[in-house]
Amino acid sequence: MEIEAFTQCLSYLEAVQNKKTGIDALLPIATTAIGIFIGFGINVIRDRAKDSKATKNKKMCITEELNQIKLLLEHLFTESLRIYDSSVAQEVIAGHRLPSEIDTPFLDEYYVGIAHRYTQEERECIAALTLIIKEINKCLEAFKEDAGNSKNFNRLGISSLNIISSTAHCYQTFESMLRKEKKPKKLLIIELADKLKLSSTYIEKLRAS
Repeated sequence: MEIEAFTQCLSYLEAVQNKKTGIDALLPIATTAIGIFIGFGINVIRDRAKDSKATKNKKMCITEELNQIKLLLEHLFTESLRIYDSSVAQEVIAGHRLPSEIDTPFLDEYYVGIAHRYTQEERECIAALTLIIKEINKCLEAFKEDAGNSKNFNRLGISSLNIISSTAHCYQTFESMLRKEKKPKKLLIIELADKLKLSSTYIEKLRAS
């Protein structure tokens, strides 16, 4: 029951009370008032339950999307390493499996409305993730332009290296959020490569330096 309708019901009861006196007037008014309050209370509880369920579903969608993004970051890191190694070796890259962008439909649509349901640390991490993902998308766009010339090894190397760096940074923020740490631990490119069990000339050079 809406607040306005509830108010109108109370006004009607007051008008009826003015026309009657004694128990005959009080009994039906009391009974009706109790019914109105009970109905109002039930509606409030039902609306809150609906809101809670909707919020829970939205958080679930966001969580699933974040997990998918985390897997995509692993793919980006792996593929960018391969491209960078090929570029440094001046080997023509016949093709690649880098996406055009990282899409975040559930974060874009749901997060603002339910941000208050996250902890401060989670909100800080999600805000950082959003910014880094935008940076990764810029790097992917730049790589797409450079990939038009598969023999431009220098440009391809720079573009893929930018993706490697920004992806490692984004992955670090994910790790921080999952571990519920206030400050992210430094996740080196080498550590991420080891975690994913990747073999790379670039990683071995970093390891040796």
